[in-house]
Amino acid sequence: MWDFFHFANLARKGWIKFKGGHLEITGLRILMMDVDTLNGLEVELENVFSYKSSGQFIYKISKQGGRRACRAHHKFSKYAGNDLVDYMETMATGAGWGIIKIDKIVDDAWTFTVENSPFVKRKKGIPTCHFLRGFLAGSGTYITGHPYDCIETECKSAGAKYCRFVAMPSHKIRKMKSLKSFLYQIEEIGPTNEFSR
Repeated sequence: MWDFFHFANLARKGWIKFKGGHLEITGLRILMMDVDTLNGLEVELENVFSYKSSGQFIYKISKQGGRRACRAHHKFSKYAGNDLVDYMETMATGAGWGIIKIDKIVDDAWTFTVENSPFVKRKKGIPTCHFLRGFLAGSGTYITGHPYDCIETECKSAGAKYCRFVAMPSHKIRKMKSLKSFLYQIEEIGPTNEFSR
């Protein structure tokens, strides 16, 4: 797991820079903020739009962030393929996204378990880790070069012990009967449902 010493090593190698109000890690400008602020953004979006639309919106934004982070860390680490998957698992855990563990990689399908996801909302009764889903999907897209999506099949917000995710190529995830009831998580935001409650 990454810790203070890993970040100190990144700084020593010049991969963490702070100058003129900019904090950069592996070439990405980073903004440090508390998780409650980020979750508050999601709550406000949900209040204005709906759970479904706000979740899709956050997922799409985080998906872009996952691709950017993977590209930056690939450049830094020189890892590719499954080695980059392992590296990003460690990076995200060290960055406070929860304890991320790859359960399986079978062909082009990845399953993850996450303990202590920062996006859990107690007693919500439905999956809430949209930022994390997007990050995993964006990482998969960058690593494989093919469009990936990610679905949260179990969430601590809904009473599960851990949050569980499956990521795979977008066209395959939509064909899996076992994931049919979760497809709302990756549907496109449309003009007819943006303002529906």
